[in-house]
Amino acid sequence: MVVWICVYQYLPMAKNNSSPSSVPPPERAVVVNPPPLRRAVLVNPSPLQRVMVVNPPPLQRAAVVNPTSLERAVVVNPPVEVAIIRARPTRYVYVPGLARAELTQAPCQDSQSFMIKIRSAFGYRKKTVVNGSVSDSVEDDHFMTGAVTALFESKGAAPLDCGRYLRWIQLSSMGRSTQGKAFELLGTPQQNLLALKAGDKPKAPKALQYGNGVHLQPCLATEYFAQVKGKVLPSNNQVQAEANGAKPLAGLQAEDILYIVGHGNPLGATLTYKVPPPASHPVRDRAIGGGQPGRCANDEHQERWYVDPNTLAALLVDEGLPSSHENIEMVMCYGAGLSLTSEQTVQPFCQRLAGALSGLGYRRIKVRGAYGLVIGPDLAVNPSLRLEGKKLIINPNRQVNPTDQDYEKLFHSFASS
Repeated sequence: MVVWICVYQYLPMAKNNSSPSSVPPPERAVVVNPPPLRRAVLVNPSPLQRVMVVNPPPLQRAAVVNPTSLERAVVVNPPVEVAIIRARPTRYVYVPGLARAELTQAPCQDSQSFMIKIRSAFGYRKKTVVNGSVSDSVEDDHFMTGAVTALFESKGAAPLDCGRYLRWIQLSSMGRSTQGKAFELLGTPQQNLLALKAGDKPKAPKALQYGNGVHLQPCLATEYFAQVKGKVLPSNNQVQAEANGAKPLAGLQAEDILYIVGHGNPLGATLTYKVPPPASHPVRDRAIGGGQPGRCANDEHQERWYVDPNTLAALLVDEGLPSSHENIEMVMCYGAGLSLTSEQTVQPFCQRLAGALSGLGYRRIKVRGAYGLVIGPDLAVNPSLRLEGKKLIINPNRQVNPTDQDYEKLFHSFASS
């Protein structure tokens, strides 16, 4: 297409001259010819390239896995908070030998800490001296640790630690009385016997001896006897100076069983605890000849701490034992006396404790004990006795286990009178 461009030039008109003749002729328009048109250069495209069409793979059917069996969907229910009600124990362990001022300051709340206290409180000391060189160690009281462990494990008992402490009076030291002539004339508290019949003169039973003749005793370093602090009132007349919950035995129900653990003997006068003496306990030097006054010649040493039935009864009252309580079992040797009833000449410990508690207002109490030796680790009983002259011989190989059918026949309960 050709485009023509016209350019017009206008000249100014002369002033004050209105005659048309005076106007010069117009100039012709200059026509500028545009440059010749150029043809567009057609660039031939490169030969067409075929597009590679990739055929997709043949359609594959989705694999259908046939289940072997229909499974129900698991529906998870949201957690429901349920209050767990734990059954309260009905059996409890109590050890009066722990009623010492230094031990009641940190009461135990579980069986593990209770066992630690038992191991540290009871046992004996092994101490020897040779040329001034000292060998010193403390051993557990295997009866105490075994009996308490067996009560926890086989009876499901729970510990009750002492909340009150007793006053412990020293009776002797290295075999010498520290209480003057009173005990020499009247006898020591552990020899305070009661006759089977009121009014009869008490007669101590025959001495016991092991059949194998081997029964070595540690030296008796010191003896202590327990006394109650202050005045003890009958349980139903106590002035409640503090809440019952603060007393260890106050929560017991009437039918609960209270196991009281300690050593016993056929005399029936005391519950005994064996305690290691302090490390300062004097021991003879084996390498030095001649006498060494005031020093022990044994390799094993112990103290004995005694609790008589009246003191124990008063302690139980002071610890809050309800007057309605019914069941106490003494885990001790000869708690019910000798298996040979013909040789039983004094009241056994269980009988005396039942009488003492009866006098303090416990009208329904029953105190149970065994005829014979009680073996700590499994609570087996050895009732064997054989009369031989003036001695009663024990067969150390005879024991009746708790699973034996005759086991319960070796126990007797004494009711309050």
